[in-house]
Amino acid sequence: MRVLIDTNIILGIILSREKSYEARKLLENSEKFEFFLSDFSLHSIGILFFQAKKTSYFLSIPKRYDF
Repeated sequence: MRVLIDTNIILGIILSREKSYEARKLLENSEKFEFFLSDFSLHSIGILFFQAKKTSYFLSIPKRYDF
């Protein structure tokens, strides 16, 4: 099954928000689901990190979370 991941799911995991454990568990079901993230979501997440002057952190996310 194909699943489009919402921006808040990714932000919840990256920022260790409440219920980030559930979000991470969802993404761990990669054998059951094929996950997608829209270009707009990736762009929105990037803007938040660039505004917070955390550019290097944003650029390291794919390596850190195996995206």
